[in-house]
Amino acid sequence: MNLGRDKIVAEIISRLKTVRPGEGAVKVEGTWGSFAHLLATYISEKLGRPILYICPHIDDADKTADDMHAFEGKTIETLGAWEGEEDLADATDEIRAERLKLVSRISYLKSGSEGSKLVIPASIQALCQPIPKPHILQESCLKLQVDGQKRPEEVVEWLVDNGFEHVERIDLPGQFARRGGIVDIYAPLTVDKVLSGKEPPDTPSQNAQAIRIEFFGDTIESIREINLDTQLSTQKIENINIFSVVCGTTREERELFVNILPQDCLIIFEEPTDCEEVAKLFL
Repeated sequence: MNLGRDKIVAEIISRLKTVRPGEGAVKVEGTWGSFAHLLATYISEKLGRPILYICPHIDDADKTADDMHAFEGKTIETLGAWEGEEDLADATDEIRAERLKLVSRISYLKSGSEGSKLVIPASIQALCQPIPKPHILQESCLKLQVDGQKRPEEVVEWLVDNGFEHVERIDLPGQFARRGGIVDIYAPLTVDKVLSGKEPPDTPSQNAQAIRIEFFGDTIESIREINLDTQLSTQKIENINIFSVVCGTTREERELFVNILPQDCLIIFEEPTDCEEVAKLFL
């Protein structure tokens, strides 16, 4: 479907181009089915701006994300939500890890880049649950580099302090294993530089990453990705930052997600009245 040929869609795009942040809302009525979700991805693509797409309920946000993945796919990131109380002390909490990936990605966004076309479906409940401030997340990471000096015991101590689970063999995000001078880590959130002559990526890894660190005494001899099925190391890594997914536990270290969005981010409310009613239950 070529939405650009539709006169109403063209008018919406024109209005959004002329409205500056904070100047007012553009109201769209009469959408049905998944058209609003298709329209949101189209707007982000045409304007090159990130979009926060707010839904009243968690199930609504999940359905929206499914639709958007079908329309676009590569730039859709859902802000997950806990249905109950979050567990701040467990690095294996997948919802928390996914939320922090999004927080980190937001902090890397550059205007005009491919990442600036990011569309974020989110429920009201997800937005009412605080996240660590981006600088707290950045400061909490464990930085490792080939030929760098670091005792294996220091790495293990950091992992334990940051909620990682000590196991015999890693197979879930948030776990680590140690065998002498070898430490395997299944990190929920990382930024790395692969030994291929390429510059570091502009965004953190969008998937949990299993890595193997080999030490010679107190020197890091190698860092590699590992295949969890074979437990064999594969791609070499020059340096890596492993983020703590249990940081931001105090009020001073936390923030609401909407407060870290880029200034040019468009916010779309699906059923604004319902969103307002749900928000009253959490605020």
